[in-house]
Amino acid sequence: MSTELFSFYNVENLFLPDPKPVHKLDPTRSGLRNWDEKRYKNKIFKISHVYQLMKEENGALPFIIGLSEVSGRKVLEDLVEMEPFNSEYGIVHYNSMDERKVDVAMLYDKNKVEVIDSETITFFFEIGNKNTGNYDTTRDVLFQKLNIKTKLLMSSSPIFPLSAKKTSINLKEPLYLMKSGNGS
Repeated sequence: MSTELFSFYNVENLFLPDPKPVHKLDPTRSGLRNWDEKRYKNKIFKISHVYQLMKEENGALPFIIGLSEVSGRKVLEDLVEMEPFNSEYGIVHYNSMDERKVDVAMLYDKNKVEVIDSETITFFFEIGNKNTGNYDTTRDVLFQKLNIKTKLLMSSSPIFPLSAKKTSINLKEPLYLMKSGNGS
């Protein structure tokens, strides 16, 4: 029986570079200051380097990598093209309703993992009065059903437990869940 590695990494605001501002104090799309191509490439290099070090230490990369605080699919595509992933990793990603536009995602070794199904679980927190237009959200839970060689694995983002669909969360205000299907 072989051992496989699984990892989770909060990549802290992995956004595409902002367009150059017209004025120095103009707000940026990412909300970050001076977030340019050089800083972006340095950040994805550092993330990929962490996995290169993991590979050197353990002789293999994690076959499943959970990520949080990514903004869009393109940053993930840029990451999996780099060494040590070499485009051999697939992507499960959904755009979330998070107010900061940060998402959760999964990278997986396409030689070891087949994604059978995936969906997001969105939590709505009602704020103010009972008007359904007044709600707040957080990052989604990414739930996926995977075929790992001959074993079936069901996984969710480590942000919430696997039983998040059934978990009762004690809040002062009601909690609403919304599920979506098929990721990009």
